[in-house]
Amino acid sequence: GIGQGAGVGGVGVLIDLGGDDFYQADVGGQGFGLYGVGILCDRAGDDEYVGALLVQGVGAPGGVGILADALGVDTYRAGGKYKDFREAGQYYQSMAQGFGYGVRPLASGGVGVLVDGDGDDRYQVDYFGQGVGFWGGVGVLIDRQGKDQYQARRYAQGCGVHLAVGLLVDHIGDDIYMLWGVGQGCGHDLAVGYLVDGGGSDIYRTTWLAQGGGSANGVGWLDDFGGDDHFYAEGEDTQGFGGVARYYGSIGLLIDRDGFDHYRLMREN
Repeated sequence: GIGQGAGVGGVGVLIDLGGDDFYQADVGGQGFGLYGVGILCDRAGDDEYVGALLVQGVGAPGGVGILADALGVDTYRAGGKYKDFREAGQYYQSMAQGFGYGVRPLASGGVGVLVDGDGDDRYQVDYFGQGVGFWGGVGVLIDRQGKDQYQARRYAQGCGVHLAVGLLVDHIGDDIYMLWGVGQGCGHDLAVGYLVDGGGSDIYRTTWLAQGGGSANGVGWLDDFGGDDHFYAEGEDTQGFGGVARYYGSIGLLIDRDGFDHYRLMREN
């Protein structure tokens, strides 16, 4: 049920000052706000956060949800229970890890934030997560330091979907971003998606509509500030792509500011 720092029509706060902790929730928890404020704050320890749906820093309509973990080698996993209708139901909805959730078309989303201070962390979702806003929502994931790994299927890693804003900021570390499609700095349908990596030799892998992709009049931006990076992608709608819809365009940007880098189709550094 709902818990572990959940505010539904009120304020809910969970604070843990130390130790290696295990958090498990089903729907709505670990920093979840619905017409209220929910906060989970963990100060230190190698922690594991596991949930099914709407967990780990989620702002539903009228709400603010925050998960803040200051220190430790942490693992965040969401999904595995409620299947998504796309791809013949092979994958699950997560809606987690810095997710602003709106109920289309009834209610605009809130603000969901996940902040991790230090440690070599692991983030895993299927559909929707890792700094994603949906239907008027704002989703933010900030990781300040460490060699981190981000894994997702779709709508993830700095992605705005339907009049929303999604942001993923990783400050420093040799990071790995793995995604099937629609993310890594992607804005879809009058939305904005932004992935910022502050430094480190990083690896980005995707298949379609990612790594700076704008779709249906959206704005997508991947901005890497330094390091010898590898950008692996298959589709032509990647690495700075803007599509046309409703008789006007979109904006897709991939900016790598420093380092010796590798791109799709062996494009020059």
